[in-house]
This record gives sequence, structure tokens and C-alpha cells, in this order.
Amino acid sequence: MTYGLTIQLEDEDTKHRFFTIYIHPTNHIDKSQVRMTVLHEMCHVSLGTGGHGKRFEEEMKRIALRDAFKGLW
Repeated sequence: MTYGLTIQLEDEDTKHRFFTIYIHPTNHIDKSQVRMTVLHEMCHVSLGTGGHGKRFEEEMKRIALRDAFKGLW
């Protein structure tokens, strides 16, 4: 089941990257799940990657230590 998706596009001339985050609201039980998905997808944007490797895990931990997920579970 897909909860969210981040798509990255790059302008060929300027090399500027644009990100679009899609959230599938029907796959979420409540607003807290939507928020967690948005935070997850924002980590992808922050890193400019779609993977879930070590850098992604470190970014998720970084925002968790700053209370980004406070009150969500």
C-alpha cells in the first residue's frame, strides 16, 4: 500500500530541482498518519533521493530528535 510519493524534476537549463509530494489520503486512518507521511516524504526532499538507506534513516532520526513526530503515536 502506498501512502505517499515524492517526485523530483530538474530544469534542464538551470539544473534547479523541483519536488512534488503526493499524499494518498484514503490510505491513512487519521491526520497524524498523514503528518507522518508528509514528514517522511520531506526527508526525501531534504536529501534529494528516493532511497531508504543510511542517509535517509539518519535524516529521519534527526527530525525525530527535534520532536517532529511528537504527539503522533
